[in-house]
Amino acid sequence: MQRQSFVADASAVVACSIAMCTAQAQTTYTLDDGSGNINIGPTFTAEMLWGNYFYTQPGANVITEVQIGFGSYAVGAPVTLYVFDDPDMNGDPGNAIPLATVSGLTASTGQTGFESYSIPDTSVSGAFFVAAMVPVTPPDDRPARLDPQSPGNQSWFFADGTIDPSNLGASPFILRMDQAPFPGAWMVRAVAVPSPGMGAMLGFAGFSAVRRRR
Repeated sequence: MQRQSFVADASAVVACSIAMCTAQAQTTYTLDDGSGNINIGPTFTAEMLWGNYFYTQPGANVITEVQIGFGSYAVGAPVTLYVFDDPDMNGDPGNAIPLATVSGLTASTGQTGFESYSIPDTSVSGAFFVAAMVPVTPPDDRPARLDPQSPGNQSWFFADGTIDPSNLGASPFILRMDQAPFPGAWMVRAVAVPSPGMGAMLGFAGFSAVRRRR
């Protein structure tokens, strides 16, 4: 009887440990400080892609969500979200490789809000680039919201008549936002969790610690 009670308790500990680790380990990759008051768009008709470059943190290697703060742009218009891998980790996504692509609709987010887009669980390692892409027509379309109080050395802007996501470096207009007339960081974020194997390993580690204390 005692053994059955112990097994039930152990199962509960494992389940709670895994749930706790998953809840606590969610990570939001961000460069902004939560508020952006500048809206950016090209002065010519084009496709525009803007995004942030991140380095993978331990225990945050599965991207589950992309969050975008929009500027001045039509609400409910098509937008494409991307997660790229940058194999050489050189800080420049020009040769980045698309890992995941999802379609969504734009939203009104104001200076501090974000629209969230779920994506298929996407494993990243080393460095990755998260971006949004829309077609723009000047002078009214300024879809990218910028935080001018945060450094722009990991924020990138691409524009072309038709952007090739498999070859961003071929775009005729490329700008890193610390070198822009209005420098700052894009309001583009990524939400990540540990890989399933890592969560389970942490859960069993919690069970093992409880068992030793008995």
